[in-house]
Amino acid sequence: MEAVRWLVDPPPEAWWAALGPDPAVLPDGMVNGVAAAEWDAVFAELDRRGWVARWVRSDSELPVPPATQLFDRAPDAERGFVRLCAPTNVVVHVWLYTLETLLFDFDLRELVDGERWVSLAAFVRCVAERTDREVVLCHEGSNTPFATFVKGSWTLVGA
Repeated sequence: MEAVRWLVDPPPEAWWAALGPDPAVLPDGMVNGVAAAEWDAVFAELDRRGWVARWVRSDSELPVPPATQLFDRAPDAERGFVRLCAPTNVVVHVWLYTLETLLFDFDLRELVDGERWVSLAAFVRCVAERTDREVVLCHEGSNTPFATFVKGSWTLVGA
């Protein structure tokens, strides 16, 4: 499959081309090798940009504590997830499986216009900049990337 490199955020039609003709609804994103301070830096920067973050566990929603508290639980204890909502109403769920991997998903059905795609791209850019690592976007339940963002540029596979 052909890969196209972008130095600016790709337009919505390029995202859809990379996703393919029948994409799953909830693509996954991940960053490996993350430290607690980097999680905190991501959440602080998103807060500065107007994103609302809530820690969701069972039936409660709480302010997001420092990452060390998010992961300071027994391995089998419920950690929940962090719900992030952009000012444009794009919602990203960050799953709290391990401290070392920032894993998230988003709902393609919410990306109804260019402004929302820009919000999603800004989220990915923020995560990459605050962790100084590559962000990989994969089809739901797959390890096959359709996009990566690293060092200020996008690569879309199949775009």
